[in-house]
Amino acid sequence: MQVLNLDKLAAKDGRELVLFGQTHAVLPMTVGNFIETTRAAEKLATASIADQIEATAEMIVRSVPTLNKVELMTLSLEKLQVVIAFVRGDAMEGAEGVETAEGGSGN
Repeated sequence: MQVLNLDKLAAKDGRELVLFGQTHAVLPMTVGNFIETTRAAEKLATASIADQIEATAEMIVRSVPTLNKVELMTLSLEKLQVVIAFVRGDAMEGAEGVETAEGGSGN
């Protein structure tokens, strides 16, 4: 008999984002968050750029709930794009500002 024990299935390596000296855990993508994010993205297909950026900030906050949307809005567009890629889980090895740490921050 085979048993799949999802409780023992290790999540992807933890990821953390540091913004203004605060460390924030990036949550793994859940099915519910994926559906919500996909629906929001579909609605944005015809939205203005400003609405797209604002909705993107809201999507980031869903994945990093300790982040403040107001703080995100103070970032440059370049930094926001890097945050988006990092939260999505895009390969970031070797990218500027990305470090591989042993263990978590204990935040």
